Amino acid sequence: MNRHEHLVCTAAKVAAWPWHQQHLILDWSSESPLRREDLPSDPRLCLERVDGEREWNIARAYNAAIRLATRSKWILKLDADCWPTSAWTDPLLGLASNCIQVGVGPEGRNGQFLMSRSMFLEVGGFHELMRGWGFEDKDLRLRLERLCGCRLQPLPADVIGVIHHDDALRAGVGQGEIAWPLSAAYRRSLAEARIRASMLANRLTAAHAPWSQAVSASKYDNDGVVWRLRPGTLPHLAPMAAREVADARRIVFWARFLAIPEVVVEQMPFSLFPAGELVPPVRWWHRFYWHGLRPMVVLPAMLLRSARNLLHPRLKRRARSMVL
Repeated sequence: MNRHEHLVCTAAKVAAWPWHQQHLILDWSSESPLRREDLPSDPRLCLERVDGEREWNIARAYNAAIRLATRSKWILKLDADCWPTSAWTDPLLGLASNCIQVGVGPEGRNGQFLMSRSMFLEVGGFHELMRGWGFEDKDLRLRLERLCGCRLQPLPADVIGVIHHDDALRAGVGQGEIAWPLSAAYRRSLAEARIRASMLANRLTAAHAPWSQAVSASKYDNDGVVWRLRPGTLPHLAPMAAREVADARRIVFWARFLAIPEVVVEQMPFSLFPAGELVPPVRWWHRFYWHGLRPMVVLPAMLLRSARNLLHPRLKRRARSMVL
């Protein structure tokens, strides 16, 4: 969703990689639809669009895409900012039927994988009740290991290229929120809070509602141009579980973003620390606190960290001399 610049760049790199039969790109309701003429003329490339989605949902998006990718029994899942490099030759060489090749290393490689399509569908794919960012890939791997006895085979970092970008872009910071530019520190803090809250919420979701092939996933219908969610097929958490997950997301977000104890967020009026559909709304008083009071709250912790970093080498040398 709204990652056109990345896709235009990485699609050309995927087209230059000879080891695939189909490259399917799913445009998940971007504000400006991705155009086929902006992508390589590679006949293996297929562009599909899902309309009507208000928020990015990685689990539903990838499940829909993988169900549309039917030309091969193997699936290489890549985010919009990733591509297979020329260092990755003959990807199926030595890959056993019960193995999954998973990306490792920094900058988003952990979320990428190569596995059989049947294995992915056998466990129901990604957990569609998860929202936002984080844990959906770990949940999938755990289910593959436990339910199918799969072995994880790490991929060398150099076989997956990544366009570097910060977490603020990943978390959608600055998209339609406020009219003035955001400082780098503010963007980073807001993104960290969103991602931390989302990861915890998704862990709770997995605990409340384990995902499997038996769970009814969302379905999409095509009108000849775009795909749309079929009414009545969107899975939902049970009401009590949904309230617990939403409240945990709210509390962790504000505690992380404003650097205040979670118990304070719990005890204060809900209107002061509100929840949102996915992202809690940041008001003017939150921004005032972040710029004015938060630095004083985190200053002692920063000083302690600096002191620890200063003393740590000395303590380490002292411990080594005692051992010797």
